[in-house]
Amino acid sequence: MKNNLLVVSFDDETNRYSIEIPKGSSVPETVFSFAIVVKCWLRDGVIKETNDIFKMLEKYVNDPQYEEVKEDEDAEESIDEQAGDEQ
Repeated sequence: MKNNLLVVSFDDETNRYSIEIPKGSSVPETVFSFAIVVKCWLRDGVIKETNDIFKMLEKYVNDPQYEEVKEDEDAEESIDEQAGDEQ
């Protein structure tokens, strides 16, 4: 039997990431799930050492370039108006 410990998803419609963890999971349990991912990458040769991951985490967490895409409400209204004009 297999159980999902950590599921990461991306929704194309909302441009948002989400995670799913088992009900009642704690932060340490969730971090352990991430550690499992890192250990599997090491085992499978995807990375050579854990420092590779820490550098990338720092980059992806703190660099505003990697923020979730925010919808521009003005642009949405303009698109809606254009669609109304075409009808």
